[in-house]
Amino acid sequence: MQIDKLSNYAIEIIFDKFGYNSEKHGEFDNNIPYTGRSENSVERIGKKYQWMAMYEVVARVADNFKMTDPSTRWKDDKKYIWYNGSVEPSFRDIDPTFIPPDSTDIRLITSPNYNGWSDDFEEWVVSKDNLVDSKEVILNDFQNEEWLSLHRHIDFKPNKKLGDGNYSGSYQSMWYMVKAYLVKNEDFDLIVTNIKNKNFMGRWMPEPVERHNDIFNLEYYWSPLLEVYENEYYGNSGWQNIYERRAGSNPHINNIT
Repeated sequence: MQIDKLSNYAIEIIFDKFGYNSEKHGEFDNNIPYTGRSENSVERIGKKYQWMAMYEVVARVADNFKMTDPSTRWKDDKKYIWYNGSVEPSFRDIDPTFIPPDSTDIRLITSPNYNGWSDDFEEWVVSKDNLVDSKEVILNDFQNEEWLSLHRHIDFKPNKKLGDGNYSGSYQSMWYMVKAYLVKNEDFDLIVTNIKNKNFMGRWMPEPVERHNDIFNLEYYWSPLLEVYENEYYGNSGWQNIYERRAGSNPHINNIT
């Protein structure tokens, strides 16, 4: 199989081109503890060489063969395209738009403070005292200008540790979620009327498309990738009707995205 040949080629360059040697690198690799995928830790030398081999194999295949357009892979009329290099599958693991922490150009979005915790959990969970004003979550100040949060999630937890006494742990938590929608002028009054006093738990409103691993922060909104992902296959459904599914009602708001 062609896949087996690519695998054999990858092994060949790891040893012959990159120079991996079990006598030289084996002791180090064998003593690296497994720490999972979520931590930034020291990796095996062999693993680094595997990454290098993967990039070389992908580059050679992409230069010589077209790939199936992911958005048509399940259709009878599949389309074949040259690999974009940044679209599915995405191999970008370095953010080229990264700004150093000491840069003065960083737009820091600060979170409001909440210190209304109480050791009486039953009383705290029903209390409306000392809640964070929602405007503090929606509005952000930067260089004396106000900016609106279009999509934001803030989670508040008590700053307590085991041994502090009256530790409530994960039993105390409060979060705010902000979602912005574009609404057609002719639908505005109808939408305002229909979402008043509604329970938004259950996330029955349309969800925003998130591109954590595909588009980097400073690539919004100029990157050509945005045009590529402007496709229903990637979750871009355009204008949508919304349904209060939890209540089982008929569609009551039209054309919202």
